Amino acid sequence: MAVTKSTDLTNSAVTNYRKEYMLVAASRKEVFGQFVDWQDPISDEAGFGKTLDWPLYGELDPIETPLTEDADVTPTSITDANMTLSPVELGRAIGKTQLASFQSRTNVQQVHGKMVSLDRINSVDRYIRRTVTGFGNDYPTQRYYVDGSTTMASLTAADVPTWDWLNELVVYAKSLGMEPFEDGKFMAVVHPLFTLELMKFNEYRVTAMFQNQEMLKYGYKAGEMAGINFIESHQARIHMSAGTATLTDTTLNGAVAAGATSVIVTTDNGLAVGDYMTVGTAETESLTAAQMVATKPETVLVTGVGSTPTINIRGVGNKPGNFGLRFDHASLEEVTVAPFCASIPILGKNSIKGAFAKRTGRYGEPGIKEGLDIMDRIVYFRWYWYGGLARVDNYCVLGRCALSKKVVGYN
Repeated sequence: MAVTKSTDLTNSAVTNYRKEYMLVAASRKEVFGQFVDWQDPISDEAGFGKTLDWPLYGELDPIETPLTEDADVTPTSITDANMTLSPVELGRAIGKTQLASFQSRTNVQQVHGKMVSLDRINSVDRYIRRTVTGFGNDYPTQRYYVDGSTTMASLTAADVPTWDWLNELVVYAKSLGMEPFEDGKFMAVVHPLFTLELMKFNEYRVTAMFQNQEMLKYGYKAGEMAGINFIESHQARIHMSAGTATLTDTTLNGAVAAGATSVIVTTDNGLAVGDYMTVGTAETESLTAAQMVATKPETVLVTGVGSTPTINIRGVGNKPGNFGLRFDHASLEEVTVAPFCASIPILGKNSIKGAFAKRTGRYGEPGIKEGLDIMDRIVYFRWYWYGGLARVDNYCVLGRCALSKKVVGYN
């Protein structure tokens, strides 16, 4: 059982003076959950069982032949299908000791509460994102790649989004019968790297992209282009080094721990200072969700190349003040240099179904537990969510393209 002890807060347990603290994680608002068609809450007792089901009905073909005066009509049968949503439990708990509070120069209890609240929103939103944009080999059926291919591995750095392609995505959505939102437009949550590509369009200047104040009600920088309301968020989906490799793949020559600022690769494949390399298995359309989670791919910047070959790196780090690897990586994990790719979900009002428990709400229930030990010295902070998502594939369009730039981080 892990709880925060005074020895864990080496930068907080300082005697005789106090300082204002700063949370490393910025305050986050929900992103993807705004565009889910949430159903009535699941009751706390006698719910709907393990799954929730919705019937889907097909359209009748239009009649094009006039009726015959003296002949009866032949009845037409309708078609249907079933969509299933399987709710899951999500949650986390962290704990702190009384000694950590006594010896801290900050209000540790307040910090713990804020961190758990941030984690609650971020975790549930990422779970929703998996349904919206796909994760590994589970992705929307209606996918359209900017180069006309069927895999991200075929995308080169030149296969960036175009004005025509964005308009085609909207045409696909309309042809599927997707219902737009109240303003007559579809929604897409995009990464800042994708926004950078939009800024290069001549049409960007004409349409005054991101000048739409009404769109700010969604809580993030946003605007309209090509019939799509774009919501910019770093939580949007990008696929690191998923495009056509620009250097031959290599692997790690030995395991490395989170926080490391250098790695050793098995072969010298031409890595140079300024390259962005992804450590961990790069995402493809065939990887399972379990494989994706197991390797935790992250991208780092090469800052130096030595003999062996030893590669000095800069990443997002595993704690404040560290700029190395975010995660532990096993020996022989892949090291890839390739273009980033982006998933652009074109969403309508009827694209995503969602359900959540009445008790936990749309984004989880926060809580505090104390008094579980004899001395009342340990306090636990937790959040809990029960819910699920289902993608209506007939009403969800996913565009995929390459990006011309990269950044350090994980996604």
